[in-house]
Amino acid sequence: MLNVIEDCSRVMPGNKPQRKELLAIGELQDGQIHCISMGYLVKVTCPWELQVLALAQLQIDHSTELMVQYLRDLCIEHACVPDYSYLHRWSMFENKPWVKSSTVADQKSSKVDRVALLYQRFNAAPSIVLDDHSIPKISTYWFKTSIQHDKLPSLKTSLFWRQKRSSWDEFELRFSPPIAGVSSGYGTVGCHVIIDTDDAMVDMGWFGISDSSAEYARIVSMLIKSRIYHPDDVLSLDL
Repeated sequence: MLNVIEDCSRVMPGNKPQRKELLAIGELQDGQIHCISMGYLVKVTCPWELQVLALAQLQIDHSTELMVQYLRDLCIEHACVPDYSYLHRWSMFENKPWVKSSTVADQKSSKVDRVALLYQRFNAAPSIVLDDHSIPKISTYWFKTSIQHDKLPSLKTSLFWRQKRSSWDEFELRFSPPIAGVSSGYGTVGCHVIIDTDDAMVDMGWFGISDSSAEYARIVSMLIKSRIYHPDDVLSLDL
């Protein structure tokens, strides 16, 4: 783990704006470093993630729990999600509940990612044009709806879409969340707001979307879902 810290210490900051910043946090007592933590703050996800790469106690009689508590409070204060899954490779953390929960969440996420990638390959077209050419301008926000495979009802994947500005009946499609600064449009920069059309309780008026446009957004979600191809080899995945 000290080698990881040494390698990370050689990383120089990149050009602004930085989307992945390296953080080093040390715990000092009476002028001595008792514990050090190092990780990447990933800013292209929503919410942001703090990927903890190292958590080393430099004093034999010291516990890492104080550092874990500090990282937890730090993430809450800055609306981040801590990710300890990288630490699972060291036996000293194998019984830590905060590492186990993070690892389980990471494994669950990887399963969803594999299904999303399979759908992305099976639906190679980056956009789709609907037959209803009377669709009005809805919004420049990203919208989300869930897709369920008939042969795999226990696992759902998400479909993200947004209306193109040049043609209102054409919609950009993604099976992975849009990334800020890369695949975001007006009104989505930064935390790239994604509106869930499956949630009937979502008040789209809060985003400046009229009731009629909100109804169109939900209709469009249904129309796009009906045009999606479901991969036959989804059962071959180790889920």
